[in-house]
Amino acid sequence: MKRDKETWLIDLREACEHIQQFIGDLSATEYASNLIVKRAVEREFEIIGEILRRIRDEMPDLFEQIPSAKDIIGFRNVLSHGYDVVSDEMVYSIVEYDLPLFYDTIKRL
Repeated sequence: MKRDKETWLIDLREACEHIQQFIGDLSATEYASNLIVKRAVEREFEIIGEILRRIRDEMPDLFEQIPSAKDIIGFRNVLSHGYDVVSDEMVYSIVEYDLPLFYDTIKRL
């Protein structure tokens, strides 16, 4: 099924919101000890990366407007294929520092 720009952006926004809901007010230590939350957050990042990959292929003009989109796709690939090199600290840091900027960009677009 072919998606339009608005649908892609809604999907990205919702994935960001899910991550924020899953993390809530958990500290990094609490996050690291909660397997269910970790898996849910990682899955949402995989979804974000896959959406961006599809946007890259189908809407390159939109893709160019999303900062760090290439890096996010790379992170998705690491989550999917390099599970043994993903650290809880890395994921939590991305949620804490990178996700808010990404989310703001998606809302603006």
